[in-house]
Amino acid sequence: MITDLTAAQWRRMEEVKEEWLGYGMDIPDTDERTAERCMQAFYQAINTPAPQIIFCDSPLGTTILSCALDASLDASLLSSLDASLRASLCASLRASLRASLLSSLDASLDASLRASLLSSLDASLLSSLDASLLSSLRASLLSSLDASLLSSLRASLLSSMDASLHSSMLAKFQSSFDQK
Repeated sequence: MITDLTAAQWRRMEEVKEEWLGYGMDIPDTDERTAERCMQAFYQAINTPAPQIIFCDSPLGTTILSCALDASLDASLLSSLDASLRASLCASLRASLRASLLSSLDASLDASLRASLLSSLDASLLSSLDASLLSSLRASLLSSLDASLLSSLRASLLSSMDASLHSSMLAKFQSSFDQK
Protein backbone atom coordinates (compact mmCIF):
# COMPACT_ATOMS: atom_id res chain seq x y z
CA MET A 1 0.00 0.00 0.00
CA ILE A 2 1.33 3.47 -0.94
CA THR A 3 1.45 5.91 1.98
CA ASP A 4 3.52 8.72 0.44
CA LEU A 5 4.35 10.01 -3.07
CA THR A 6 7.78 10.84 -4.42
CA ALA A 7 8.59 14.35 -5.71
CA ALA A 8 8.42 13.01 -9.30
CA GLN A 9 4.99 11.53 -8.65
CA TRP A 10 3.76 14.85 -7.23
CA ARG A 11 5.02 16.67 -10.35
CA ARG A 12 3.34 14.11 -12.64
CA MET A 13 0.07 14.52 -10.72
CA GLU A 14 0.25 18.28 -11.24
CA GLU A 15 0.84 17.79 -15.02
CA VAL A 16 -2.16 15.44 -15.35
CA LYS A 17 -4.35 17.85 -13.40
CA GLU A 18 -3.35 20.80 -15.65
CA GLU A 19 -3.92 18.71 -18.80
CA TRP A 20 -7.46 17.73 -17.81
CA LEU A 21 -8.28 21.19 -16.51
CA GLY A 22 -7.30 22.47 -19.96
CA TYR A 23 -9.72 20.04 -21.63
CA GLY A 24 -12.51 21.21 -19.36
CA MET A 25 -11.82 24.90 -19.89
CA ASP A 26 -11.27 24.71 -23.65
CA ILE A 27 -14.83 24.46 -24.92
CA PRO A 28 -15.23 25.27 -28.62
CA ASP A 29 -18.21 27.31 -29.80
CA THR A 30 -21.30 25.21 -30.37
CA ASP A 31 -23.27 25.30 -33.61
CA GLU A 32 -26.62 25.66 -31.82
CA ARG A 33 -28.72 25.28 -34.97
CA THR A 34 -27.04 21.98 -35.98
CA ALA A 35 -27.23 20.66 -32.40
CA GLU A 36 -30.94 21.48 -32.23
CA ARG A 37 -31.69 19.75 -35.57
CA CYS A 38 -29.74 16.65 -34.43
CA MET A 39 -31.70 16.47 -31.16
CA GLN A 40 -35.05 16.86 -32.95
CA ALA A 41 -34.11 14.14 -35.46
CA PHE A 42 -33.10 11.83 -32.61
CA TYR A 43 -36.42 12.30 -30.76
CA GLN A 44 -38.36 11.96 -34.00
CA ALA A 45 -36.60 8.64 -34.67
CA ILE A 46 -37.83 7.27 -31.34
CA ASN A 47 -41.35 8.74 -31.82
CA THR A 48 -41.12 10.99 -28.79
CA PRO A 49 -41.75 14.73 -28.68
CA ALA A 50 -38.48 16.67 -28.39
CA PRO A 51 -37.94 18.61 -25.16
CA GLN A 52 -37.20 22.32 -25.13
CA ILE A 53 -33.49 22.82 -25.89
CA ILE A 54 -31.67 25.58 -23.99
CA PHE A 55 -28.08 26.64 -24.74
CA CYS A 56 -25.85 28.33 -22.17
CA ASP A 57 -22.64 30.36 -22.61
CA SER A 58 -20.53 28.30 -20.20
CA PRO A 59 -20.46 25.16 -18.07
CA LEU A 60 -21.11 27.38 -15.04
CA GLY A 61 -24.22 28.86 -16.75
CA THR A 62 -25.41 25.33 -17.57
CA THR A 63 -24.90 24.27 -13.94
CA ILE A 64 -26.77 27.31 -12.60
CA LEU A 65 -29.65 26.80 -15.05
CA SER A 66 -29.76 23.09 -14.26
CA CYS A 67 -29.94 23.80 -10.52
CA ALA A 68 -32.67 26.40 -11.03
CA LEU A 69 -34.70 24.03 -13.23
CA ASP A 70 -34.18 21.16 -10.77
CA ALA A 71 -35.34 23.38 -7.90
CA SER A 72 -38.39 24.49 -9.89
CA LEU A 73 -39.16 20.92 -10.92
CA ASP A 74 -38.54 19.70 -7.38
CA ALA A 75 -40.93 22.33 -6.00
CA SER A 76 -43.57 21.39 -8.56
CA LEU A 77 -43.13 17.67 -7.90
CA LEU A 78 -43.11 18.22 -4.15
CA SER A 79 -46.27 20.30 -4.34
CA SER A 80 -48.01 17.67 -6.46
CA LEU A 81 -46.73 14.84 -4.30
CA ASP A 82 -47.68 16.73 -1.15
CA ALA A 83 -51.24 17.29 -2.37
CA SER A 84 -51.58 13.68 -3.46
CA LEU A 85 -50.15 12.28 -0.24
CA ARG A 86 -52.22 14.67 1.84
CA ALA A 87 -55.43 13.59 0.11
CA SER A 88 -54.54 9.92 0.35
CA LEU A 89 -53.45 10.12 3.99
CA CYS A 90 -56.48 12.19 4.96
CA ALA A 91 -58.84 9.71 3.30
CA SER A 92 -57.06 6.76 4.88
CA LEU A 93 -56.91 8.40 8.29
CA ARG A 94 -60.54 9.49 8.08
CA ALA A 95 -61.65 5.95 7.17
CA SER A 96 -59.52 4.40 9.90
CA LEU A 97 -60.70 6.85 12.56
CA ARG A 98 -64.31 6.48 11.47
CA ALA A 99 -64.11 2.68 11.70
CA SER A 100 -62.35 2.81 15.06
CA LEU A 101 -64.70 5.40 16.54
CA LEU A 102 -67.80 3.68 15.22
CA SER A 103 -66.64 0.36 16.62
CA SER A 104 -65.81 1.89 20.00
CA LEU A 105 -69.01 3.93 20.10
CA ASP A 106 -71.07 0.92 19.03
CA ALA A 107 -69.58 -1.27 21.77
CA SER A 108 -69.96 1.46 24.38
CA LEU A 109 -73.54 2.31 23.41
CA ASP A 110 -74.44 -1.35 23.15
CA ALA A 111 -73.16 -2.07 26.66
CA SER A 112 -74.70 1.08 28.11
CA LEU A 113 -78.07 0.66 26.43
CA ARG A 114 -78.15 -3.05 27.24
CA ALA A 115 -77.46 -2.37 30.94
CA SER A 116 -79.97 0.49 31.07
CA LEU A 117 -82.63 -1.46 29.22
CA LEU A 118 -82.13 -4.60 31.31
CA SER A 119 -82.24 -2.58 34.51
CA SER A 120 -85.37 -0.76 33.42
CA LEU A 121 -87.03 -3.93 32.20
CA ASP A 122 -86.05 -5.81 35.36
CA ALA A 123 -87.53 -3.10 37.58
CA SER A 124 -90.66 -2.75 35.47
CA LEU A 125 -91.23 -6.48 35.07
CA LEU A 126 -90.49 -7.25 38.71
CA SER A 127 -92.82 -4.52 39.88
CA SER A 128 -95.56 -5.63 37.52
CA LEU A 129 -94.95 -9.30 38.29
CA ASP A 130 -94.86 -8.64 42.03
CA ALA A 131 -98.17 -6.79 41.91
CA SER A 132 -99.78 -9.38 39.66
CA LEU A 133 -98.47 -12.36 41.63
CA LEU A 134 -99.38 -10.77 44.95
CA SER A 135 -102.87 -9.98 43.77
CA SER A 136 -103.33 -13.43 42.26
CA LEU A 137 -101.81 -15.18 45.26
CA ARG A 138 -103.93 -13.13 47.67
CA ALA A 139 -107.11 -13.90 45.74
CA SER A 140 -106.23 -17.57 45.47
CA LEU A 141 -105.24 -17.86 49.13
CA LEU A 142 -108.31 -15.96 50.30
CA SER A 143 -110.56 -18.06 48.14
CA SER A 144 -108.91 -21.27 49.27
CA LEU A 145 -108.85 -20.14 52.89
CA ASP A 146 -112.48 -19.01 52.71
CA ALA A 147 -113.54 -22.35 51.28
CA SER A 148 -111.41 -24.29 53.73
CA LEU A 149 -112.48 -22.24 56.75
CA LEU A 150 -116.11 -22.34 55.68
CA SER A 151 -115.98 -26.08 55.20
CA SER A 152 -114.14 -26.59 58.49
CA LEU A 153 -116.46 -24.22 60.33
CA ARG A 154 -119.52 -25.92 58.83
CA ALA A 155 -118.24 -29.36 59.79
CA SER A 156 -117.34 -28.16 63.28
CA LEU A 157 -120.67 -26.42 63.76
CA LEU A 158 -122.62 -29.39 62.44
CA SER A 159 -120.65 -31.75 64.64
CA SER A 160 -121.06 -29.49 67.66
CA MET A 161 -124.75 -28.96 66.97
CA ASP A 162 -125.26 -32.65 66.34
CA ALA A 163 -123.50 -33.55 69.56
CA SER A 164 -125.38 -30.88 71.50
CA LEU A 165 -128.69 -31.90 69.97
CA HIS A 166 -127.97 -35.56 70.54
CA SER A 167 -126.99 -34.91 74.13
CA SER A 168 -130.03 -32.68 74.69
CA MET A 169 -132.41 -35.23 73.13
CA LEU A 170 -130.88 -38.04 75.05
CA ALA A 171 -131.25 -36.10 78.24
CA LYS A 172 -134.88 -35.34 77.42
CA PHE A 173 -135.52 -38.89 76.51
CA GLN A 174 -134.00 -40.19 79.68
CA SER A 175 -135.84 -37.65 81.74
CA SER A 176 -139.11 -38.67 80.12
CA PHE A 177 -138.39 -42.35 80.98
CA ASP A 178 -137.42 -41.49 84.44
CA GLN A 179 -140.71 -39.73 85.03
CA LYS A 180 -142.81 -42.61 83.93
